[in-house]
Amino acid sequence: MQKDAEVDDDEEDMDALDVSDHIEYHDASTILDEDSGMEYQLPPHQRCACHLLNLVATTDASLAEAMNDTYKRLFRATFAKCQAIWNKTGRSHLASEVVEDKCGLQIIRPNATRWNSTCLASERIIRIIDEKGEDSIRGVCDELKVKMLSPAEVAFLREYSITMKPLMKVSNILQSESSVYMGWLLPVIHQLLSKLNRLETSSKTCTTLIRALQNGLHKRFGQMMEDPELAAAAVLLPKFKTSWTDRADVIEAGNFKFILSHLCL
Repeated sequence: MQKDAEVDDDEEDMDALDVSDHIEYHDASTILDEDSGMEYQLPPHQRCACHLLNLVATTDASLAEAMNDTYKRLFRATFAKCQAIWNKTGRSHLASEVVEDKCGLQIIRPNATRWNSTCLASERIIRIIDEKGEDSIRGVCDELKVKMLSPAEVAFLREYSITMKPLMKVSNILQSESSVYMGWLLPVIHQLLSKLNRLETSSKTCTTLIRALQNGLHKRFGQMMEDPELAAAAVLLPKFKTSWTDRADVIEAGNFKFILSHLCL
Protein backbone atom coordinates (compact mmCIF):
# COMPACT_ATOMS: atom_id res chain seq x y z
CA MET A 1 0.00 0.00 0.00
CA GLN A 2 2.83 2.36 0.81
CA LYS A 3 4.42 1.71 -2.58
CA ASP A 4 1.13 2.40 -4.31
CA ALA A 5 0.89 5.71 -2.49
CA GLU A 6 4.41 6.65 -3.59
CA VAL A 7 3.55 5.87 -7.22
CA ASP A 8 0.44 8.02 -7.02
CA ASP A 9 2.51 10.90 -5.57
CA ASP A 10 5.00 10.61 -8.47
CA GLU A 11 2.20 10.68 -11.04
CA GLU A 12 0.74 13.78 -9.39
CA ASP A 13 4.14 15.47 -9.50
CA MET A 14 4.50 14.63 -13.22
CA ASP A 15 1.04 16.00 -13.91
CA ALA A 16 1.98 19.18 -12.12
CA LEU A 17 4.93 19.65 -14.48
CA ASP A 18 3.50 20.90 -17.74
CA VAL A 19 6.23 20.20 -20.29
CA SER A 20 4.77 22.71 -22.70
CA ASP A 21 5.58 25.48 -20.22
CA HIS A 22 9.29 24.94 -20.90
CA ILE A 23 9.04 24.98 -24.73
CA GLU A 24 9.57 28.23 -26.56
CA TYR A 25 8.03 28.36 -30.04
CA HIS A 26 9.45 30.39 -32.92
CA ASP A 27 7.96 31.19 -36.30
CA ALA A 28 10.45 29.68 -38.76
CA SER A 29 9.16 31.69 -41.71
CA THR A 30 9.69 34.96 -39.83
CA ILE A 31 13.30 34.01 -39.02
CA LEU A 32 14.01 33.07 -42.63
CA ASP A 33 12.56 36.35 -43.86
CA GLU A 34 14.74 38.43 -41.56
CA ASP A 35 17.67 40.13 -43.29
CA SER A 36 20.42 40.30 -40.68
CA GLY A 37 23.22 40.69 -43.20
CA MET A 38 24.91 37.56 -41.83
CA GLU A 39 23.48 34.96 -44.22
CA TYR A 40 25.80 32.38 -45.65
CA GLN A 41 26.58 32.70 -49.34
CA LEU A 42 27.62 29.65 -51.31
CA PRO A 43 30.21 30.02 -54.07
CA PRO A 44 28.87 29.92 -57.64
CA HIS A 45 28.20 26.44 -59.00
CA GLN A 46 30.85 25.10 -61.37
CA ARG A 47 29.94 22.25 -63.69
CA CYS A 48 32.28 19.25 -63.91
CA ALA A 49 34.77 19.98 -66.69
CA CYS A 50 35.42 16.28 -67.35
CA HIS A 51 31.70 15.65 -67.81
CA LEU A 52 31.50 18.55 -70.25
CA LEU A 53 34.44 17.15 -72.22
CA ASN A 54 32.65 13.82 -72.28
CA LEU A 55 29.63 15.51 -73.87
CA VAL A 56 31.86 17.27 -76.40
CA ALA A 57 33.54 13.99 -77.39
CA THR A 58 30.26 12.07 -77.71
CA THR A 59 27.14 14.19 -78.23
CA ASP A 60 28.79 17.09 -80.06
CA ALA A 61 31.14 14.89 -82.08
CA SER A 62 28.19 12.83 -83.34
CA LEU A 63 26.70 16.00 -84.88
CA ALA A 64 29.49 15.91 -87.46
CA GLU A 65 27.62 13.15 -89.29
CA ALA A 66 24.69 15.49 -89.89
CA MET A 67 26.97 18.29 -91.08
CA ASN A 68 28.57 16.44 -93.99
CA ASP A 69 27.34 13.38 -95.93
CA THR A 70 30.81 12.40 -97.14
CA TYR A 71 32.14 12.36 -93.59
CA LYS A 72 29.06 10.38 -92.47
CA ARG A 73 29.55 7.65 -95.09
CA LEU A 74 33.29 7.35 -94.43
CA PHE A 75 32.84 7.33 -90.66
CA ARG A 76 30.17 4.62 -90.72
CA ALA A 77 31.96 2.43 -93.26
CA THR A 78 35.27 2.60 -91.37
CA PHE A 79 33.87 1.86 -87.93
CA ALA A 80 31.56 -0.86 -89.25
CA LYS A 81 34.66 -2.80 -90.38
CA CYS A 82 36.50 -1.99 -87.14
CA GLN A 83 33.52 -3.16 -85.12
CA ALA A 84 33.50 -6.45 -87.01
CA ILE A 85 37.16 -7.00 -86.09
CA TRP A 86 36.49 -6.03 -82.45
CA ASN A 87 33.51 -8.38 -82.22
CA LYS A 88 35.38 -11.35 -83.69
CA THR A 89 38.42 -10.97 -81.44
CA GLY A 90 36.27 -10.49 -78.37
CA ARG A 91 34.12 -13.57 -78.86
CA SER A 92 36.76 -16.16 -79.68
CA HIS A 93 39.98 -17.14 -77.99
CA LEU A 94 41.22 -18.59 -81.29
CA ALA A 95 40.66 -15.22 -82.97
CA SER A 96 42.80 -13.55 -80.32
CA GLU A 97 45.55 -16.08 -81.01
CA VAL A 98 45.36 -15.27 -84.72
CA VAL A 99 45.82 -11.56 -83.99
CA GLU A 100 48.74 -12.27 -81.66
CA ASP A 101 50.39 -14.51 -84.23
CA LYS A 102 50.07 -12.11 -87.19
CA CYS A 103 50.36 -8.72 -85.45
CA GLY A 104 52.41 -9.32 -82.32
CA LEU A 105 49.87 -7.16 -80.47
CA GLN A 106 46.35 -7.72 -79.27
CA ILE A 107 43.38 -5.73 -80.53
CA ILE A 108 41.88 -3.34 -77.96
CA ARG A 109 38.09 -3.52 -77.81
CA PRO A 110 36.05 -0.37 -77.07
CA ASN A 111 34.08 -0.07 -73.85
CA ALA A 112 30.58 1.38 -74.17
CA THR A 113 30.93 3.26 -70.87
CA ARG A 114 34.10 5.18 -71.82
CA TRP A 115 34.27 7.33 -74.96
CA ASN A 116 38.06 7.34 -75.07
CA SER A 117 38.17 3.54 -75.37
CA THR A 118 37.09 3.88 -79.02
CA CYS A 119 40.01 6.23 -79.62
CA LEU A 120 42.43 3.83 -77.94
CA ALA A 121 41.08 0.92 -79.98
CA SER A 122 41.49 2.93 -83.19
CA GLU A 123 45.04 3.89 -82.22
CA ARG A 124 45.92 0.23 -81.69
CA ILE A 125 44.82 -0.70 -85.22
CA ILE A 126 46.87 2.18 -86.64
CA ARG A 127 49.86 1.13 -84.54
CA ILE A 128 49.67 -2.41 -85.88
CA ILE A 129 49.53 -1.10 -89.45
CA ASP A 130 52.50 1.22 -88.86
CA GLU A 131 54.66 -1.38 -87.11
CA LYS A 132 53.67 -4.58 -88.91
CA GLY A 133 52.28 -3.28 -92.20
CA GLU A 134 48.82 -3.50 -93.71
CA ASP A 135 49.40 -7.14 -94.60
CA SER A 136 49.20 -8.04 -90.91
CA ILE A 137 45.71 -6.60 -90.55
CA ARG A 138 44.72 -8.00 -93.94
CA GLY A 139 45.82 -11.47 -92.79
CA VAL A 140 43.71 -11.09 -89.65
CA CYS A 141 40.69 -10.03 -91.68
CA ASP A 142 41.13 -13.00 -94.01
CA GLU A 143 41.36 -15.45 -91.10
CA LEU A 144 38.34 -13.92 -89.32
CA LYS A 145 36.40 -13.54 -92.57
CA VAL A 146 35.71 -9.83 -92.19
CA LYS A 147 36.19 -7.02 -94.70
CA MET A 148 39.57 -5.32 -94.81
CA LEU A 149 39.84 -1.56 -94.39
CA SER A 150 40.40 0.29 -97.65
CA PRO A 151 43.30 2.78 -97.96
CA ALA A 152 40.84 5.67 -97.65
CA GLU A 153 39.37 4.14 -94.49
CA VAL A 154 42.82 3.59 -92.99
CA ALA A 155 43.67 7.25 -93.69
CA PHE A 156 40.39 8.31 -92.10
CA LEU A 157 40.99 6.17 -89.01
CA ARG A 158 44.45 7.70 -88.65
CA GLU A 159 43.07 11.26 -88.83
CA TYR A 160 40.25 10.40 -86.44
CA SER A 161 42.75 9.14 -83.85
CA ILE A 162 44.92 12.24 -84.24
CA THR A 163 41.88 14.53 -83.90
CA MET A 164 40.47 12.89 -80.76
CA LYS A 165 43.81 12.42 -78.99
CA PRO A 166 44.02 16.03 -77.65
CA LEU A 167 40.63 15.58 -75.97
CA MET A 168 41.88 12.43 -74.27
CA LYS A 169 44.98 14.23 -73.00
CA VAL A 170 42.97 17.17 -71.61
CA SER A 171 40.52 14.78 -69.96
CA ASN A 172 43.39 12.89 -68.30
CA ILE A 173 44.92 16.15 -67.07
CA LEU A 174 41.69 17.42 -65.51
CA GLN A 175 40.97 14.04 -63.89
CA SER A 176 44.30 13.98 -62.11
CA GLU A 177 43.97 13.60 -58.35
CA SER A 178 47.04 15.67 -57.51
CA SER A 179 48.75 18.89 -58.64
CA VAL A 180 45.70 20.07 -60.60
CA TYR A 181 43.86 23.20 -59.50
CA MET A 182 41.03 25.34 -60.79
CA GLY A 183 43.64 27.51 -62.50
CA TRP A 184 44.38 24.66 -64.92
CA LEU A 185 40.94 24.72 -66.52
CA LEU A 186 41.13 27.73 -68.83
CA PRO A 187 44.72 27.17 -70.00
CA VAL A 188 44.10 23.55 -71.02
CA ILE A 189 40.82 24.41 -72.78
CA HIS A 190 42.52 27.26 -74.67
CA GLN A 191 45.38 24.91 -75.57
CA LEU A 192 42.88 22.33 -76.79
CA LEU A 193 41.16 24.89 -79.03
CA SER A 194 44.53 26.01 -80.41
CA LYS A 195 45.47 22.40 -81.18
CA LEU A 196 42.18 21.83 -83.01
CA ASN A 197 42.70 25.04 -85.00
CA ARG A 198 46.10 23.78 -86.16
CA LEU A 199 44.67 20.37 -87.07
CA GLU A 200 41.91 22.01 -89.08
CA THR A 201 44.43 23.53 -91.49
CA SER A 202 46.01 20.16 -92.30
CA SER A 203 43.04 17.79 -92.01
CA LYS A 204 41.70 16.13 -95.17
CA THR A 205 38.87 13.90 -93.96
CA CYS A 206 38.07 15.01 -90.40
CA THR A 207 37.55 18.75 -90.89
CA THR A 208 33.85 18.31 -90.14
CA LEU A 209 34.64 16.48 -86.90
CA ILE A 210 37.08 19.22 -85.85
CA ARG A 211 34.45 21.91 -86.40
CA ALA A 212 31.89 19.94 -84.43
CA LEU A 213 34.36 19.66 -81.53
CA GLN A 214 35.16 23.37 -81.70
CA ASN A 215 31.47 24.26 -81.63
CA GLY A 216 30.93 21.94 -78.68
CA LEU A 217 33.80 23.45 -76.70
CA HIS A 218 32.56 26.99 -77.28
CA LYS A 219 29.01 26.00 -76.38
CA ARG A 220 29.87 24.18 -73.15
CA PHE A 221 32.89 26.18 -71.97
CA GLY A 222 32.04 29.60 -73.43
CA GLN A 223 30.82 31.12 -70.17
CA MET A 224 33.72 29.64 -68.23
CA MET A 225 36.23 31.20 -70.63
CA GLU A 226 34.75 34.62 -69.78
CA ASP A 227 34.66 34.02 -66.02
CA PRO A 228 36.99 36.50 -64.21
CA GLU A 229 37.45 34.16 -61.25
CA LEU A 230 38.68 31.31 -63.44
CA ALA A 231 40.94 33.75 -65.31
CA ALA A 232 42.35 35.01 -61.99
CA ALA A 233 42.96 31.42 -60.85
CA ALA A 234 44.96 30.75 -64.03
CA VAL A 235 46.96 33.99 -63.84
CA LEU A 236 47.94 33.26 -60.24
CA LEU A 237 49.52 29.90 -61.15
CA PRO A 238 53.25 30.39 -61.85
CA LYS A 239 53.06 27.62 -64.47
CA PHE A 240 50.72 29.69 -66.67
CA LYS A 241 50.57 33.35 -65.58
CA THR A 242 49.40 35.18 -68.71
CA SER A 243 50.96 32.90 -71.34
CA TRP A 244 47.81 30.84 -71.95
CA THR A 245 45.83 33.55 -73.79
CA ASP A 246 46.47 36.62 -75.92
CA ARG A 247 43.17 38.26 -74.96
CA ALA A 248 44.00 41.35 -72.93
CA ASP A 249 40.39 41.78 -71.74
CA VAL A 250 40.37 38.33 -70.13
CA ILE A 251 43.68 38.96 -68.35
CA GLU A 252 42.55 42.39 -67.15
CA ALA A 253 39.28 40.96 -65.84
CA GLY A 254 41.19 38.24 -63.97
CA ASN A 255 43.62 40.74 -62.45
CA PHE A 256 40.76 43.04 -61.43
CA LYS A 257 38.92 40.14 -59.79
CA PHE A 258 42.05 39.17 -57.87
CA ILE A 259 42.63 42.76 -56.60
CA LEU A 260 38.98 43.16 -55.68
CA SER A 261 38.92 39.91 -53.67
CA HIS A 262 41.96 41.04 -51.64
CA LEU A 263 40.41 44.45 -50.94
CA CYS A 264 37.32 42.73 -49.56
CA LEU A 265 39.31 40.59 -47.11
